Amino acid sequence: KDQLVLLVTVFAHELTFGYKRGWRVVETYNGTSVTSLGHLRDLWHTTREEVRTWREAQAEKVHTAEDGKPPASGPGIFVRLGLQNDDDIVLDAAAAVDAEPGVLKTHAIERAS
Repeated sequence: KDQLVLLVTVFAHELTFGYKRGWRVVETYNGTSVTSLGHLRDLWHTTREEVRTWREAQAEKVHTAEDGKPPASGPGIFVRLGLQNDDDIVLDAAAAVDAEPGVLKTHAIERAS
């Protein structure tokens, strides 16, 4: 069953600096139509897994590299929330994954879904 997903507030964090949108309908996640809050959660979990997989692959490359140096750039994975009648919100996925525990703690959210 399709459900309307609303972005009610954007939690304060350096990653979301400048985004003050509230009460917006979330239409897409990286171009995929969002059909429910559970669907949006699943899309986010897939992105977290992509970041984890990329990091594991990079760790293996560093482990096997002769110079032992990490790669110069991140995975280039982004999250784009398409909002109805507003600009999209775009976040670096790796930075969002790293920020998630702190944001949850700061805003007294017991655990991620």
